[in-house]
Amino acid sequence: MGDLILEILKLRKLQFKADRPKFKEAEDDERQYREQFNTENEKEIFELTDEQKIELKKKYRKATVLCHPDKFANEPVEIQKQPEEIFKELNEANATNDLEKVSEILANLKKGILSTSKGDKLTDKDKLRATVKRLRVKVKILKNAIITIKQSETFQTIIGIVD
Repeated sequence: MGDLILEILKLRKLQFKADRPKFKEAEDDERQYREQFNTENEKEIFELTDEQKIELKKKYRKATVLCHPDKFANEPVEIQKQPEEIFKELNEANATNDLEKVSEILANLKKGILSTSKGDKLTDKDKLRATVKRLRVKVKILKNAIITIKQSETFQTIIGIVD
C-alpha cells in the first residue's frame, strides 16, 4: 500500500512540473511520506505465539491503567510529562509486539516508578533505581540504533564524501 502511495505522489509531482509552487509542495509531500514510510518499515515487529499475544495484551492493559496520562491530570505539569513518555514507550512496544519491553515497563510501574501524590508507598531510592534501570534500557536501545545507522550503506556513503 505504501509503495502505491509513493507512486501516486511521484505522479502528482510530475503533473505539476510546470507549476513551480505546486511542484515544490508535491515534492515536499513525497519526501515527508517517504521518510515516514521508511521509518515504519525499519521497525522490527516481533513474532509471537498465541499464548504470548494473550500475555502481551494482558500486560499492556495492566500497564496502561497504571501510567495513563489522564490518571495524572491533576498533578503538576512536571509530573505529567513522565507518564506521557512512558505511555508512548508502552504503545510503541505494544505496536511492535515487544513482550519483553511491555513486561519491563509493567514491572517498573508496579514498583512505583509512577504514582500520584496521594500516598506514595515506595521510597525515593526505589523510584530512582527503577528510573535508572529504565534509562539504561533506553541507552541500550539508542546504542543499537546508532550502530545500525553507522553500518547502513547511506551512512557509509555520506562518510565517504570529501566535501
